Amino acid sequence: ASPPREDLPEATLDDVPADVFFECLPVGSLTLEEQELMDAVVSFVRNWVADKGRNRWPNFVHLGADGRVRQCKDSALPRSVPLRTWVERRLDHYTTVFRDDAGVAVLRLLEGPELEEAQRRKRQATAQPMRQAGEHGRSRRVRG
Repeated sequence: ASPPREDLPEATLDDVPADVFFECLPVGSLTLEEQELMDAVVSFVRNWVADKGRNRWPNFVHLGADGRVRQCKDSALPRSVPLRTWVERRLDHYTTVFRDDAGVAVLRLLEGPELEEAQRRKRQATAQPMRQAGEHGRSRRVRG
């Protein structure tokens, strides 16, 4: 079994392969560092949309160029984990990544019924592994 995220020494975080890193994260919640990164990403996207217009979305180059996002990413993720991969795996209940008309991957915040449906699916997906772990006498600690 992999050590919990908080048990990984800071000096070796950048040496952790992406798959091991994701296995160490809590199911159903974000770590404190991830929460800070999520806040930075959401804030950046909201500001981008307010400035550029409702139907214009930032790509990951724009996102990665933001100082706060970059600082939070450096604290939350090893170098082996691209920001886009983390967003797609850990923020799929708040955001969606899609290709714009130019074929560039852009990030959009979910809203209204779309947000509610994504969060419902995430809760269901999270509950399934927790039930299975409980059936086998194991459970993963979930921070709430």
